[in-house]
Order: sequence, then structure tokens, then C-alpha cells
Amino acid sequence: MKYLILSFLFAPFFVQAQYQYLKLENAQVSFEKVYSVESLTSSVIEKLLSNEVPKLKDLKGVQKSQDTIIAKIANTFIDYKKYGGRWRNTDVFMNYHFSGDVLISWKDGKYKVRVSNMYFSKNDLDKIKCSDMFTKSHRTQFGTRRIQINSGQYIEKYLADLFLIKQDKKE
Repeated sequence: MKYLILSFLFAPFFVQAQYQYLKLENAQVSFEKVYSVESLTSSVIEKLLSNEVPKLKDLKGVQKSQDTIIAKIANTFIDYKKYGGRWRNTDVFMNYHFSGDVLISWKDGKYKVRVSNMYFSKNDLDKIKCSDMFTKSHRTQFGTRRIQINSGQYIEKYLADLFLIKQDKKE
């Protein structure tokens, strides 16, 4: 009995959801990751991204300006099973279409991907914002339910894998 009481005393009363790349800023959830591409100059990274980003299967409307690429992820499905999720322990919205706005910028040796305005939609009328799904307390902090944390991690892993651009050895 005393071990049970001690475990409750030393157990944390709340757990803060820890995400690597999901950020909560101004009550909006966004994905932000900086990829390191060793020993490449800005112009080489620009060429690499300009060639590879339009080929990504889930991106639509890719537009390139001087130092950024703007695109949209539209109506794609996140394969949560690939990242360890199962049908019964994953939020229902993970079976809906995923969309978001993408901004890619680069400097010497690295490029940064930011996905904002992320939402899931069952049809054109029903949109579920990621800000509503992953936050609590009027969007001031991330939710702490295990199913919320798992779903957020599946989105993180999907987006991190999607924008990982590999350089060909020929170049």
C-alpha cells in the first residue's frame, strides 16, 4: 500500500506533450523543421529544392520566388500505420484528408520548412483545424491526452519524411 501512495506522490500531476517540430504560436499549431544539408551553398540548395520539391507527390501549386518556395499540401492521407499507429488507438480525423500551407526557405548549408494552416477535412464543408485538435485551455498549451500526442507525432513524422530531400551522388 505504501508503494502505491509513494508512486502517486512522485508521479507528475500533468504531462506536457513534447513535440519535436510542432510549434504553438499565437494560438496556431504549425510544423517547422530546419534540415541540414552539409557543405552546400545557397545556390546549390536552391537548385536542389527547385528540382525536387515539385516532384513531391502531395504538393500542389508550387511557386518559386527569389529565396522561398510556396506550395500547398492538399487532400492527402497520412499513413499513420507506417509510423506505428493502429486503427483503434488513433484519432478518427487521421483517416480524413490533410491539407496545409507550405513555405520553404534556404541559406548556406540548410533549408527550413514551415507548414501552417493545417487542417483535416472529411469533405469541403467540414474542416477540423490542427489548432483545435492538439490544444487545450483556449489554445494556450498543447493537450496532454495520449491519443492527441500520438496523432501529433504521426503528423510530425509524416511531414519530416515528406520534405527530406536527398542529394544525388552524381552532382
